[in-house]
Amino acid sequence: MGSVACGTCGLRDRLEFPVPAHAAPGDRPLSVRSPSGGVLLEVPRASAAGLNGAALKELVTASIGLEAGTKLAFQTDGRTLREDEQLAPLWHGGRAPEVRIILELPWYADLPVLYPDFVKEVSLTDLAIPVAPLEQPRFRLDVHCAGRPTFSALRRKDGDVLISLHRTGGSGMPLVTVTAQCELQSEDGDMVGTIADYVDGSYVLQRGGHQMLLLAPDSEARQMSMLSMSEGRAVEHAVVSHRLKGQLPVEHYQVVVEPSVDSVLVLACFLGLVVCRLAKKPGGTCWTRAEQP
Repeated sequence: MGSVACGTCGLRDRLEFPVPAHAAPGDRPLSVRSPSGGVLLEVPRASAAGLNGAALKELVTASIGLEAGTKLAFQTDGRTLREDEQLAPLWHGGRAPEVRIILELPWYADLPVLYPDFVKEVSLTDLAIPVAPLEQPRFRLDVHCAGRPTFSALRRKDGDVLISLHRTGGSGMPLVTVTAQCELQSEDGDMVGTIADYVDGSYVLQRGGHQMLLLAPDSEARQMSMLSMSEGRAVEHAVVSHRLKGQLPVEHYQVVVEPSVDSVLVLACFLGLVVCRLAKKPGGTCWTRAEQP
């Protein structure tokens, strides 16, 4: 592992890892990306090709300041990079390879279901959430599906967000509460999970040391992906995109949920992330807001 230690020193000082400005595709560096897609490191082929997956983990852990022992895995070409897998073949076909930090083990095998009646087995679910109310310290908003209000979200004085079925002229059946501490609680008060910081601007829904859902905002693409791992592969469960108009005639977030995934869980994670995490960071809640003229 001596080469790893040397490589780590080089990554801490980028001058030791020069990247030719006009490198041919086959000589381009290995890009190590965060869960949200940002480039964390670029390791020249000469330094990376002799490593395997385990050595790359050690290199990345030391280089980006993660705690020793942090459990990482890397995704490449839609699969998980094995620890004993050599990196050299990643340059096949003259390509410029990349890997993405995708998870911290272990993961739950299945996602929790908060409202079974709204889990669609074969079709996508398309939700729309207005942007403007989310910028207020207290709000009540309707979440639309297929052009009709379907869920309601109420942010109370204590900072908790209550998500319920929409009911005209009154309160509908409560489904889940997102506390000001980013905890998801079922209507019975059971703990579903907690939204915590992860790597490079991404977040994770976790419980008892196990991960359930990775929340990866991408400000450049104006969207956020929700992913988990299953049998060594990343599985996308939902995508949140910023829209000026669409299902709603006002600025809103479009949430597209994959079949067999609970839309209420996705909605709770998104609202929890926006009001409990992003609101406390520079730039406020709306990381995808378009620049105003």
